[in-house]
Amino acid sequence: MSEQTGGTTRQRIGRTCRWGAESGYATGYSWWGSDPAAFADSSSGMSGRSDEPDLRVSDEERDSVATRLNQHFEAGRLDLTEFEQRTERALRARTRGDLSRLLADLPSLGSANPGRLPRRGPGGWFLLPLVLAIIVAVSVGNVFSDAGHSHSFPWFAIPIGIVVAVRFGRRDGVTGLASPEPNRSAVHSIIPVPNPRRILTMLHPDFIPPSTPGLYPDLAGKLVAITGGSRGIGASTALAFAANGCHLAVVGRDPAALASTVESLKAMDVRAIGVAADCTVEEDVRGLQARVEGELGPVDILAPFAGGNGMPLPTATETGAHWREVIDSDLNSTFVTVSAFLPGMLDRHSGVIITMASAAARQPAKSSAAYAAAKAGVIAFSRHLANEYGHQGIRVNCIAPSAIENDKLRAWVSEEDRQAMGAMFPLGRIGQPEDVAATALFLGSSASSWITGATLDIAGGKVML
Repeated sequence: MSEQTGGTTRQRIGRTCRWGAESGYATGYSWWGSDPAAFADSSSGMSGRSDEPDLRVSDEERDSVATRLNQHFEAGRLDLTEFEQRTERALRARTRGDLSRLLADLPSLGSANPGRLPRRGPGGWFLLPLVLAIIVAVSVGNVFSDAGHSHSFPWFAIPIGIVVAVRFGRRDGVTGLASPEPNRSAVHSIIPVPNPRRILTMLHPDFIPPSTPGLYPDLAGKLVAITGGSRGIGASTALAFAANGCHLAVVGRDPAALASTVESLKAMDVRAIGVAADCTVEEDVRGLQARVEGELGPVDILAPFAGGNGMPLPTATETGAHWREVIDSDLNSTFVTVSAFLPGMLDRHSGVIITMASAAARQPAKSSAAYAAAKAGVIAFSRHLANEYGHQGIRVNCIAPSAIENDKLRAWVSEEDRQAMGAMFPLGRIGQPEDVAATALFLGSSASSWITGATLDIAGGKVML
């Protein structure tokens, strides 16, 4: 596989997996497409023991596994498809067991034990920093001696060596003494590699990384239906909910994109179905509602995200046909979807609805007047629902993103113009789908249980109301 192909693949993985804690940045998968080979392994890897309990994993552990998978890929041990799938699962893993299974059938890097990381004892690795510290101290002493100064054995070098060994080693699970980090050379065991995220911050002081969708334990097992879920914001939101143990029904009009998203969701050990439907057609949505609840059960969280027809158009040239088309795709689709699922939520006296508006509805923008009016209608509709059905256990909130780097924006706006656009935001960048996904997770969880009728501006500081 050529380096060009590998680079393109890593850029694509960066766009789809960027939400995975800070693993994307630490392994080089980033929204500007850096090469993972340019960054060293994180200074605190996971133990890799398959017999450890299934506890929640840290960002550093995800980072360590993602880095190792990349090394296996570049060494030719993983093909392109397997590399993509394992990396996605690593960046979304919730337990150490999930991470260990991703490496179980691969030869360990620098070790003869398949699927496990070396766990050396406290021998030469622990003594190496101590010996080096003594050598340096003796050398310094000899310099002073040559200069005519008397000196004795530098006993102070021993505690210095111990501090260095303990600081930059890893505690061995049996002896409790320091041992080297997994998959690190002797030099790296003594001189730690800085966290790549910190390196990026130093090199790019204005860099603000995309949001990191969190973990909300109360979401586990809930059913989420997302329209417009085959790509972009919808797909990122679906993946974020799946990482929290939710089951998914994703809706879209592109069968290929829909199948790809569903495959990624199923790889995360959740139930998921894809339904091709036009959310502006009531019959399609009624069929969608029947299939989802028939195959997966009642919907707990509804995210009618279909729409996004916000291409700029001067009002003087806008036709009545275009106006009706945009209102249909960006306002009526929301009403039709909500009206299909709302009765079931009312019967259960429980449900969360998260609608999708736009910054164009919050302040004047360059999108068409029809789009601004449609999204303003979504906000008003959401507030009305929240007030009408709050006493019946239904929460309704709205997300209003500004410029988000999705397929449509990349098709409409050149790379140079996107960079210039990002510089106009107080936070110095345009938004990413993961920024919206993080907000949807919060609004769908019990962390927002006393929030309804709100519109959250995900706009990098450009909208401040």
